[in-house]
Amino acid sequence: MSDTNEFNALGTVQTPMNAAIVPKSKRIKIDVHPTFIDGIYGGVDAAGGIMMFYYDRDDVPPDNTSPPATTNRVFVADLRMTLETFKNIARWMTEHVAAIEAAQQLLTQHGNGTAIQAPPDNLQKDGTSSDPMFH
Repeated sequence: MSDTNEFNALGTVQTPMNAAIVPKSKRIKIDVHPTFIDGIYGGVDAAGGIMMFYYDRDDVPPDNTSPPATTNRVFVADLRMTLETFKNIARWMTEHVAAIEAAQQLLTQHGNGTAIQAPPDNLQKDGTSSDPMFH
């Protein structure tokens, strides 16, 4: 993803969660190494939020004929953050889930996906938003 907002195939804007924190005059180089995850452990304690992402990998026997004997749980990130950041991530994820569910509902209603709903009013095509989180 580039350092600007982008529209995906469903018409929703993909924005960095902390876009409000980075001054517009500052350029940021984004170096992303995507990893598919199967789950997360975490929660909140007195120190703040904890999110530990993992994927599961089956050990394939050398003969490749029998089912895997074990599954290895590989942790790819152990993230610690303030309570405020944890809450902002939760809100950001909830908003994006609601947008994708609305788009999926439209696709289901219209069959072939030719009618795609415009993004919510606070997410414009030029990447601006009335939401202070995304300024």
